[in-house]
Amino acid sequence: MKTIGLIGGVSYHSTIEYYRLLNEEVNARLGGFHSAKILMKSLDLQEVVTFMDRNDWSTFAKELWNDANMLQDMGAEGILLCSTTIHKAAEFEDIPGLLHIGDVVGAAITSAKMSKVALLGTLVTMSGEFMQNKIAHVSGAEVIVPNDAEQRFIHDAIFNEMCKGQFLPQTRERFLEIIDGLKERGAEGVILGCTEIPLLIQEASLPLFDTTELHVRGAVDYMLQNRNRIG
Repeated sequence: MKTIGLIGGVSYHSTIEYYRLLNEEVNARLGGFHSAKILMKSLDLQEVVTFMDRNDWSTFAKELWNDANMLQDMGAEGILLCSTTIHKAAEFEDIPGLLHIGDVVGAAITSAKMSKVALLGTLVTMSGEFMQNKIAHVSGAEVIVPNDAEQRFIHDAIFNEMCKGQFLPQTRERFLEIIDGLKERGAEGVILGCTEIPLLIQEASLPLFDTTELHVRGAVDYMLQNRNRIG
């Protein structure tokens, strides 16, 4: 089994999900007492938010490059960024060993044979092109996003509630309303493009692409390449 390196803490709630799901997926495939071989570097979310507020992605990308190299020096053979938003850093630095979340999401959309999908996430994710372009390149699908006011609501809910471990019923209802509006605009599915959102929403009026779950499955595929099942 290959060892996977996690760069997490953005937020720690979603990173917990990565750790749990990686171990559950490895055990489901291999059986017995098998669990995932994991190394982790957990970031200080406040420092990450400061980089984002300053729009200083080039400096932050260098920090991630160093973190990824440190994990590889310790034995990690692949790197997961446990946050969709910070994948923007890959526009500025070639993060060594990166298993990009957009590749597995695009592959899932291809498998679902969808031609138009919606993307939810932070303002960085929804207003930027790093995820939209990656997904469109891999799947050929058109990617749409909510309107400006809805984007602001989603972003604020992520940072003011979900990153603090608050998953409120009224926020869930508003997210579902936004998804209904995206369906009216022709979306065939919705990408939950922030690793906290699947903790808030499990069902909606459209099929959901849980980026955390897809990222984990892709990582385990990589970890278990050329390995036979053992009990």
